[in-house]
Amino acid sequence: MPAITFLYRYGIHLLNTANSRHCGKDTMNFQQLQYAVEIAKTGSISAAAKNLFMGQPNLSKSIKELEEETGIVIFHRTSKGVQLTKSGQEFIGYAQTILKQVEKLESLYNKPSQSLPFGFSAPRAAYISSAFCSYMGSTADRPRHIYYQETNPASVIQDVASGISELGIVRFEPIHGDYYMGLIKENLLEHMLIKEYHMVVLMSRNHPLSAMDIIPVSMLHSCTRILQGDINQDRPELRASRETSEHHSCISVYDRGSQFDFLRHIPGSYMWVSPVPQEELERHGLIQRPCSLSPVCRDIVVYHAGSRFLSLIRELTEALRQAAGEFT
Repeated sequence: MPAITFLYRYGIHLLNTANSRHCGKDTMNFQQLQYAVEIAKTGSISAAAKNLFMGQPNLSKSIKELEEETGIVIFHRTSKGVQLTKSGQEFIGYAQTILKQVEKLESLYNKPSQSLPFGFSAPRAAYISSAFCSYMGSTADRPRHIYYQETNPASVIQDVASGISELGIVRFEPIHGDYYMGLIKENLLEHMLIKEYHMVVLMSRNHPLSAMDIIPVSMLHSCTRILQGDINQDRPELRASRETSEHHSCISVYDRGSQFDFLRHIPGSYMWVSPVPQEELERHGLIQRPCSLSPVCRDIVVYHAGSRFLSLIRELTEALRQAAGEFT
C-alpha cells in the first residue's frame, strides 16, 4: 500500500478514535464537508441532494449531525431555501480550503498507473456488468489488469477493505441497512448511493404468469424460485422468510449464466432481480415484470478515500448511476 494512502487512512482512524473517546461521538467526516459546501453552493438542501445523488432526508440528517458536532448553526433555514449564518460562512471557507487541498494531494500522489490491477466486486446484476463493460470499453486509460468478482454484500465490503478490490457495490434491503452501513463504517470506507429501486421478477417468456402486467406476489408461492446461492451467506438470519417457507421449491445457484439457463428450462421458475437491460432480456429469451409487494433495494458504491483510482472510481460511479437511471 502506498505510504500516502496508509497515512491518510490511519490518520482518519486515529482522529475518529480520539474524538469518540473524548466526547462519545464521531468526528465530522470528509463527506459532510462535501455536503455542506454543495448546499452552500446551491442554496437549497433539495437541489444539493439531487446533485449528490442522495435522499433529502439523509442529507438534512447529516448536516444536522455536523452542526451538533461543531456546535454552530451553519445554515439558516427559510421557506425559499437555506442561507449561511455568519459562523457558517467562516466554516464553509475552511471546508472549501480543506477540499481543495485534498484534491491537490490526490492530483499529486493518487495518479493511477495502467500497470496497477483494478479489482471490482459487485452483486450479480446485468445492469452493473453492462455499465462496467461499456465504461471500460470506452476509456483509453483503463487499467491493463482488471478483476471482476460477483459476490454477496459482506464479501464486497471485505474485498474493498482488504484491498482486493478498489471499488465495490453493496446491495441490501433498507431493513438491513444498519447492519451493512455499520460494516462500511467499521472498515473506514467511503460510500455513495447509486439508486434505490423496486426489484422485479425475472422469468422465461413461456412462464405461465408472463401474460400478466403486474404479478401478485401470492401467485409466486407455488413457483420455483431461483436464488443467488451466496446471498447473505455471511449472516443467515438476514434471509427473508419469503426465500424458503412461502415457496413450493427453491434452487440456489452461484453462477449468473446458469441462473438464466434454469429460468429458461425449468417451467414456472423465476428470480427477484434489479431491472435488467432490454438487450440482455432479448439475448437470453427472458422477460421481467413488476410485482405487488416487491422488495426495495439499495445499491451503493464503497471505496477507500485514499485509493489511487479515485478519478476512475468517480467516473465509473457516474456511469453506473446513468445506467440505473434508465429504469424506475
